Amino acid sequence: MEDIIPLNAFEDNSEIVDYLRKSRLFGHLSEDVLEQLVPLSEFVEYPEGTKILCEGQDNDRVYFLIQGEVGIFVGDDPILRLKRKGDIFGEMSVISSKLCSATVVAKTPVTVFSIMARGVGKYSDLKGDDMQNFFYRVFAMVLTEKLSLTTNKAQQYELTNRLLNQTKKSLEQKIIEQQKAEEKRVQLEAQLKHSQKLEAIGTLAGGIAHDFNNLLFAILGYISMAKDDLPEESMIREDLEE
Repeated sequence: MEDIIPLNAFEDNSEIVDYLRKSRLFGHLSEDVLEQLVPLSEFVEYPEGTKILCEGQDNDRVYFLIQGEVGIFVGDDPILRLKRKGDIFGEMSVISSKLCSATVVAKTPVTVFSIMARGVGKYSDLKGDDMQNFFYRVFAMVLTEKLSLTTNKAQQYELTNRLLNQTKKSLEQKIIEQQKAEEKRVQLEAQLKHSQKLEAIGTLAGGIAHDFNNLLFAILGYISMAKDDLPEESMIREDLEE
């Protein structure tokens, strides 16, 4: 891709100057340095699907994401997606002076801020070593922020994992309690059924005994009447009494 030089590169560009002054990455630089970066800088908008950088391509720009999302591919394999404002790409090919090792594609309409690093000496008074040192400082700041962000995410993950483990243990305890309650319920149901069986047997036995008593009452009644009709010395009377 050819160098994109804005038409007003040599004029005062208040939008770029304002961005540089307010940026967390460039705001610490002196006004002299910021002013010399202006002709090397520009805002560019890319429609969705645009290949901003191509693998194997020579690159002289460092890009800072302003808005949107880009995907980074090695071959056809996606390896990373950038969507955080200030995310940086293209820096490794600039620092190493090697061809791009990945392709960067706009996944949505994107706006980027870029600095033409190899324009040093053509459009500003900055020397190559000064620009390289500047980019090293910028990259160090970006890496520090990413490390801090990663650390915070790791801490959040650890906290979330701890809460999940506590919740898991609580759920397991409740499940155990429910299982014990279920076992107790089953035992009580078995005891109730056993009691109901005993009650049924008792009711049946009571009915049988009542019917048998009725038979005995009739038998004893007739025996008593038979004895009354026999003389005292009768052998039959003794048998009836027995």
